Amino acid sequence: MPAHPFTFSRPEKLKSQIIIQQLFSSGKSQLAFPFRMVWTENTNPQSPAQVQVSVSVSTRNFKHAVDRNRIKRQMRECYRLNKQLLIDFLPPQHPQLAIMFIFVGKKHLPYKLLNRKLVELLTYLRQYYENR
Repeated sequence: MPAHPFTFSRPEKLKSQIIIQQLFSSGKSQLAFPFRMVWTENTNPQSPAQVQVSVSVSTRNFKHAVDRNRIKRQMRECYRLNKQLLIDFLPPQHPQLAIMFIFVGKKHLPYKLLNRKLVELLTYLRQYYENR
């Protein structure tokens, strides 16, 4: 865990192609428009971080890279500020989680709405593991 809780450091970023393929082949999914969250438990972690996150925006819906990059930047910022909702709850012996947030909307939305929906997804994931 980083010294400061509001960071999004390199070990927390999901970059492994193997884990990403595992996400889409056997992961669980939840939708809170404009986001779709796909997650899975990683049984053999390659990173010291308890949760690894990636974000994605479709080229089909946003043709210009500047638009995609802006939305991804907002998504990462929302996660960075709210990740403690999930991380504080998970016990140290819990398997590592791999999460991907996919933007499924077709137009730009206000930051407050994005933040509220991402908090909704993180709360859902927390409750999912509380009730197991």
